[in-house]
Amino acid sequence: LFLICMSCFLFQCLYIFNQVTFDDIEIIKDCNKIDGSVNIISFKSIRNLDFLKKLESIGGNLKIELNDSLKNLNGLEKLTTIGGDLHILNNNSLKNLNGLS
Repeated sequence: LFLICMSCFLFQCLYIFNQVTFDDIEIIKDCNKIDGSVNIISFKSIRNLDFLKKLESIGGNLKIELNDSLKNLNGLEKLTTIGGDLHILNNNSLKNLNGLS
């Protein structure tokens, strides 16, 4: 399941689940703002969040959960605003939160 709106500035929500391909993710690599929530859940092959490296603002929640291969949060260095809650849960290979600093 992958839901995305047409414009980076008009995103209402972004869901990245286990069946999304890296080609799908290329669509959002230049976005700097998502008005709604970002959910990255059960994406088995993701190792980092580099595809979000231009993202500066999320209007809603940021949920990063159940991503077994996620080793770091690199790609979130420019993120300065999360309008809702931050949930980082059960990412077994994640050793630290350095990409958020």
